[in-house]
Amino acid sequence: MRTMVAVVMALAWAAGFVRAQTPGEAALTPVAAAVERGTGSVDMVLVPDLALDWSVWADFMARHEPDARMVAVTLPGFGGTNPPPEPGAMPEFDPQDDPPTPWVDNAVEALAAVIEDKRLNRPIVVGHGFGALLAFRLALDHPDLIGGVVALDGAPATLLYPEPLPRAERTRSVTGALAAQFTRMSEDQWHERMRTMLREGVHDEARAEQLAAIAAKTPRDVGARYMLEYHLTDLTGRLREIETPVLVLAAAGDVPVERVRGAERLHRAWYNYLAGLRDSEVVFLPGARHFVMDDAPDEVNQRIKRFLERVHPGEPAP
Repeated sequence: MRTMVAVVMALAWAAGFVRAQTPGEAALTPVAAAVERGTGSVDMVLVPDLALDWSVWADFMARHEPDARMVAVTLPGFGGTNPPPEPGAMPEFDPQDDPPTPWVDNAVEALAAVIEDKRLNRPIVVGHGFGALLAFRLALDHPDLIGGVVALDGAPATLLYPEPLPRAERTRSVTGALAAQFTRMSEDQWHERMRTMLREGVHDEARAEQLAAIAAKTPRDVGARYMLEYHLTDLTGRLREIETPVLVLAAAGDVPVERVRGAERLHRAWYNYLAGLRDSEVVFLPGARHFVMDDAPDEVNQRIKRFLERVHPGEPAP
């Protein structure tokens, strides 16, 4: 059986942590912060995008205080917090199998622990970008814990291509070209790349600078590790297992994927990645970039309130 030793080692090297690992399964690294706000009867968990902390949800939480009890989290390693243990040399795996993603796995279990520790009642998990991927994983791995998923410009796999690739092809692409890209980046280059992405992700320049300042607290090694695992993850083949309702609010103000051009192709790409969902609604927001909650707050707020009313009909939002 052919293995992916070379490309997997490139992945580990790109993220900068080929070190020894304690034998056995690593202990769970909990979320670095879980900030609670809101007085509503519906519970929500808010999960930010890559390299960002809970504070990116501050305005969102202020708008929804009457609607829900919200818990906004900082994933371990983001915002200058302690990351999960470094996994050392990645194990060999067959390219036909799912590649190992220990930090993504840890993030999912850490979110499940927040739901249980705070005794949240089947919360709606609102995830932005990378956070949306984790929300989809929660719906798959812990269906009894959550009541629904709201994906803010986030999908069950990164939209690297107009449609999901076969697993082996995706793995080769990520652990080859993408990993090599990260190996060439210095710390300064990494943060400049993040800053550029954030500038392109929101219309308001002051907000972009605020987001860049938050992302700058996350070191390159941590951000790159999460990003590579993010790109390696593809849940599209399992979407029929998700029974909880899903609302997707997708940015359509600027095309967020380099290889997709035009509104029609953008819509088709999203539907290709969401095709397996049983109970879903997809809304495209023409005036919004990636940070849809900042660029189209009124539309996002109204869509989420309607979703809360549908998912919790006995506990309508004000």
